[in-house]
Amino acid sequence: MPGESASKVGWPLRHLLGFEVALVRALAEHGVAPQAGADAIARACSELELDPRSLVDSQLHNATPIPALIDAIRQGVPAEHRRWVHYGATSQDVIDTGYNLVFRDDLQRLRVALLDAAELMARTATTYRDLVVVGRTLLRRGSWTTLGFRFACCLDMCLDVVDELDIAVQSLGLQLGGSSGNLGVLGAIGVPVATSMAAELGIPWLGPWQVNRHQRYRVAFVGVLAARLVDQVAINLLLLSQEELGELTFGEGDSSSMPNKHNPASVVNARSAARIALSLGAGMFTAPPVELERSAGSWQAEPDLLTGALGHAIAAADALGNSLSGLEVSRASVAANLSDELYLSETLKVALESRFGYDEARAVMRQILDYSRSKNLPLGSAAHAVVNSDLPTEIATQSTGSLIDQTLVRFQRYRRISNG
Repeated sequence: MPGESASKVGWPLRHLLGFEVALVRALAEHGVAPQAGADAIARACSELELDPRSLVDSQLHNATPIPALIDAIRQGVPAEHRRWVHYGATSQDVIDTGYNLVFRDDLQRLRVALLDAAELMARTATTYRDLVVVGRTLLRRGSWTTLGFRFACCLDMCLDVVDELDIAVQSLGLQLGGSSGNLGVLGAIGVPVATSMAAELGIPWLGPWQVNRHQRYRVAFVGVLAARLVDQVAINLLLLSQEELGELTFGEGDSSSMPNKHNPASVVNARSAARIALSLGAGMFTAPPVELERSAGSWQAEPDLLTGALGHAIAAADALGNSLSGLEVSRASVAANLSDELYLSETLKVALESRFGYDEARAVMRQILDYSRSKNLPLGSAAHAVVNSDLPTEIATQSTGSLIDQTLVRFQRYRRISNG
């Protein structure tokens, strides 16, 4: 494709040229430029052969590659039509719009990757909806939960990220404001021209936004949210796959020095990519504010930050999906971790309070815990020995099951939209 090599130096040439074509077609539609001029410029853009070094040189000398791009287009246009190339636009209009089209595509790729991971979370939540496991609070043994509910919580977070992603996509609009953001030489015809351009490019136009970068902050926010989701799920997978717990296994990567060791490579890759995405996305929120009508250096940094953040977020979500697809559950390790029955302590406490009252129940519970430790007995057996009768220790998973079902019903809506 003409100009494809230029994209290798970091600029989305196809989208930048698309802006120029949409602009001149809109100018012709509304009687500003002649149709012959619009056709000539569109043809020049489609046939453009551009040395990417000219864009690099323009970036160095002009702080933007657009002057070199415009010069190259004009060289392929008859002299009488050259004035209509880039008419009424400025470099930021082209860069902002071109990269919004890039971000739209990247966000769609991220959406697919997140929903692929969500599908695996939903499957795991369904398969293990009633598998009781030890809950962990402050990284200590807590009361019971189910493995299915644990993954349903991850699924719910994933769908929240998709919701924010959809909002960000809808906000990505055309930029057309001219040199000071007030439509400049286009004057009153500027709004109709912008509306026509937006329709051709398939994005909204809500007015110039060169000083209002909130749609770009939304993109960064989605990148950060997606990376944070992956990081959170990945660290939990890693913790549960430690030999000391052993409830999950991956066993996919080898160690360079320890023959006995199998590393959870895809989970590690997910965390690594997520950490980079987090750093780049956060960089958007530490950038300096826009000065007056046009920033000197702030918006110019956005493309690298955001393409990097979204690219690594996509890689992180893909790696998380690979991790979940290879996940295996060790029921033997789950049972071993439940064997001391400490996950029953809250259930026992409530039963004791019903029988003895609050104050006495606390003293009895301490006796049970001490007896369990000293005799190395499961908590239920120790309770039976101390109070000389059975206490209710059955775990009913209906509550977690209903919560899992709520999340699965929510997920079905996303699946229908994606398949539709």
